Amino acid sequence: MKYRIYSLLLACLLGLTSFVACQRMHEEEVPQGLTIHLSQEIFNKREVRAPSDQSVIKTLDVIFIDNSGNVQAIAPNNTGGTSKRVFRYVIDPLDPSVKWKNNNRSTNTIVLTEVQHQVFSNVKMFVLANLSQTVYNDIANGTLNTQSQIKDAVSVSLAANTAHALTEPFLLTGETASFSWDGNVDKEVPVDLKRAVAAIDVVIHYDWDKLDPANHEGKYTLKEFDSKTYVGEHYSVDAPVNSTEQTIPRTTNTPPTSTITFFLNEYDLTKNGATGLPPYILLKLKKLNGAKELPGGKLPPPAGDEKDVNGTDTYYRIVLPPTIQRNYYYTLHAHISQPGSDTEEGATTLQFNFSVLPWVYKRSIPQ
Repeated sequence: MKYRIYSLLLACLLGLTSFVACQRMHEEEVPQGLTIHLSQEIFNKREVRAPSDQSVIKTLDVIFIDNSGNVQAIAPNNTGGTSKRVFRYVIDPLDPSVKWKNNNRSTNTIVLTEVQHQVFSNVKMFVLANLSQTVYNDIANGTLNTQSQIKDAVSVSLAANTAHALTEPFLLTGETASFSWDGNVDKEVPVDLKRAVAAIDVVIHYDWDKLDPANHEGKYTLKEFDSKTYVGEHYSVDAPVNSTEQTIPRTTNTPPTSTITFFLNEYDLTKNGATGLPPYILLKLKKLNGAKELPGGKLPPPAGDEKDVNGTDTYYRIVLPPTIQRNYYYTLHAHISQPGSDTEEGATTLQFNFSVLPWVYKRSIPQ
């Protein structure tokens, strides 16, 4: 009797082990077909502090480009239905139809479910995140029929006095290497997505003792910033806009410093044919004049009255470098050690030093 019970238990144990092993094998070996792997640095690297804590991806559009640069129209899964020129995946909030590799979002790999029965030869994928609806529509209806036409398109255009309003979600772009696929084996194609804008921190060092940032707010205005975010690289500043006047909060740092943070579109005025002027930042700060004296002593009132506690406006400008590259993070250090100008038009130009790093930081994948 005991022997029969032991045999039965052993059989159940072996059966359970086999079931778990088969289940695990099934989970690990589910065919994925054609997938696209999004660059890791967009999601989980943080090498430098950047002006934003997240890289938001709302939509992801995949376009297949042939070796002549033309957009390919593809019938989804060879169903005979209407061909599509662009395949959109809604990431945030996540559309239930979006499928991740192994059903695991942390793989950062999307299964291209609509093209699993397509045969590809010498094509590449042009991938765009957070593309404007207007450009998406122009690709979908064939108005933009080549990769070069898409790159010339404008995804974001800022209105007058909104240079400070370039905010997330930013346009990101990338393209894969050329590949072929016949559907017989799984194929994962990597793509490196890059933001179409740059991030900048301007650190102001108050070295002149007539400035009192602990008790007086400063002001700044972004001037002559390019208003257009292009899908492809763009070198000219040909549609400049300003911002409204922004506030520099009081600071009690020792030594006193303030940081201005903003984003801007790329440009490179060193390129042949590039037009426009570098953008600049206008600073309006308060200087304290203090009591006025002559060699023989203090002037009579009111000229030599008490210290000017309210301060008067003094102006400086920080002219940005001739080249700003997309997807980079710039830190500029501007030291104010001399008087500014009494007028905005004659604002004193400040010298600065700066560092440039790849703009990478942590992102939380939407749940």
